Amino acid sequence: MPGGTQKPELAQTQPGIDANIKSWRDELDREMAQAEKAVRGAAWTVGSSMVARLIGVAGTLLITRYLDPDIIGEVTSASIVVVSANMLSNFGLGNYAVAKHKDGPDVTFTSTVVYLLLGVLALGGVLLFGDVLSSTVNAPNMGL
Repeated sequence: MPGGTQKPELAQTQPGIDANIKSWRDELDREMAQAEKAVRGAAWTVGSSMVARLIGVAGTLLITRYLDPDIIGEVTSASIVVVSANMLSNFGLGNYAVAKHKDGPDVTFTSTVVYLLLGVLALGGVLLFGDVLSSTVNAPNMGL
């Protein structure tokens, strides 16, 4: 510009603005890294869930192949009783341990111990009341 002041080049910026831009970029990089971790975690969850379901299907097919048809109903009844006892005993402690992992190892340890104790109690209840439960679900050979 003749006789006047020149505009600064685009590459010439003020130090405070450069620091703000760098801070924004760093924050964006952290958020993108966290999003990438979340996507990888979701992919692992979906993949492991699919593998677990495939193993379950294979186990079901093996059971139906090698068990006598008269016994399959009792095995199904026993499975229902055990799964019900598990569902009644876990109280969402696994989800709690995952959600509260930042509260420290004491919280995780305590929830794990309580989860295991409730599982042992549920197993003991199934064994103790096996005869009553077997007559309830009409599977006389299910009890001990």
